[in-house]
Amino acid sequence: MNFNYKKGFGVLVSAVMAFQATGAQAIFAQEPTALISETEETEKTPAIKAAVTVDGKDFGEAKAGKTVDATVNASLNLKDAKAELLERAGVSASRNVTDNVTFEAKDNTVTVDLVLDSAFTLDADALNKACESFKHDLATVKFVPKGTKIEGSEEGKTTETDQLVFALNFEKLFETAKEKKLTVEQFIDSIPETIDLEFTVSKVKVAEDATPAATIKFTTKTNSFIYWNLKTDRTYSVQPTWNEVSDVLNLTVTNEDNVAMYRMYNPNSGEHFYTAEAKERDALEAAGWTYEMIGWVAPVISKTPVYRLYNANAGDHHYTTDKKEHDALVEFGWKSENIGWYSVDDEKAGKPLYRQYNPNAIAGAHNFTTSTEENNTLVSLGWQAEGIAWYAVK
Repeated sequence: MNFNYKKGFGVLVSAVMAFQATGAQAIFAQEPTALISETEETEKTPAIKAAVTVDGKDFGEAKAGKTVDATVNASLNLKDAKAELLERAGVSASRNVTDNVTFEAKDNTVTVDLVLDSAFTLDADALNKACESFKHDLATVKFVPKGTKIEGSEEGKTTETDQLVFALNFEKLFETAKEKKLTVEQFIDSIPETIDLEFTVSKVKVAEDATPAATIKFTTKTNSFIYWNLKTDRTYSVQPTWNEVSDVLNLTVTNEDNVAMYRMYNPNSGEHFYTAEAKERDALEAAGWTYEMIGWVAPVISKTPVYRLYNANAGDHHYTTDKKEHDALVEFGWKSENIGWYSVDDEKAGKPLYRQYNPNAIAGAHNFTTSTEENNTLVSLGWQAEGIAWYAVK
């Protein structure tokens, strides 16, 4: 993975879905029961956020031939929907729910499409067992394999992806309200302002021949989410519009022949730091550095070492495959930290890492990236392009 996947999409692109609730003019007591019609549009409000992580991070490393667990998180915001429903109910909000009051929450489901790179394979048995053991007061979940017939659809229409379908049970809250003899207002207040759904997609198999960068894409969407009807002597409705929330998890695949290179950032000095050691990465993160994901994949060993040097006066690191440059910097007082990692020997078989130089910086004067976009952006901001520094595994 590279700069393109940096939490630039908001730390794994955490997209939002907006809904609009229906509006209505006041209805006088002598008017007959009527469905509230959509007459005005409310402000768009975040109603759902989704994210996917591996080992608690929004990006990660997967070993070829091994398995990984990915956690799907969806946070549903019901605060504004509750307020809208209460406002619609008006004076009826003080009515007891046992007094000819009904509540319908139709087709309230959250569907997650699981789209995996060919490098990954789902374990259907593990998913089904996880669905059976899923615990939530207001939701159940089921796994729907790709190719399953869609209920109520035209003949022969099936699901195009593997899916997780969360079914939300708001009627359960209404039954509890009736048992406790709550008012309509108290019932609406009992609806949670947020519902957090979390599900672990376990035992995702990584192919033996998986390429260094692979993708798991989870698209979270809804089926009439927040479709609520509350009936007293008339009907008060909240109906949403919705869109898809797509979160892409990029995993860097490594095997016995290569190693993930971790990229760190020091917000105080502006330095980027690169290491193949997970312990060093974790120690720096604990010290306040920002973990900026896996920058590239390097061979475990090759004929082309990348030397690592440190300038104690500037608090800066430098990296080079040029032994002469290494030796010259040591003569100037830099400390040699020996070989940091290796470059791919065959340029045609490798992926180039570009080097840029900031003449105005003391620490973090050099940056290294596989991203041509990042390279070009820095150059446009005044950095000097210094060509290809070394090669990563493709």
